[in-house]
Amino acid sequence: MENRKRATELALKKLRERLSRGEKPEDLLENTQFTPEELDRFLDRLEQRLADPGTDQSPDSQAQRRQFETLLRGIDYQSSGERRDGGDQERDAAQGFGSSNRPVPPEYRLEGESFQRRLSEQGSKK
Repeated sequence: MENRKRATELALKKLRERLSRGEKPEDLLENTQFTPEELDRFLDRLEQRLADPGTDQSPDSQAQRRQFETLLRGIDYQSSGERRDGGDQERDAAQGFGSSNRPVPPEYRLEGESFQRRLSEQGSKK
């Protein structure tokens, strides 16, 4: 949960920096259908929730913390932007889990390419 909070704080910081430079995140405003004022209020509330030390144990505060944690858990930081639909057709159990050929992280790209070449060479020798 702490990693998700840190990632959210970083994204919030970058967005605040863009806004302070006078940039308008048109893509974000369009996707959320927020006005610039609504976006600013949302960011303020998000900053408040992130800064909450959790000392207030009232039922309302606890409910707000649980709701915020649920929000953080629901954020997919590794999203590739693909959309999945359930559909109404039967499928094999393994279908829908995505490709087993996931993108290699940039820091391991050269090693990944080398590994793929070795696998291809082994397959062609058989």
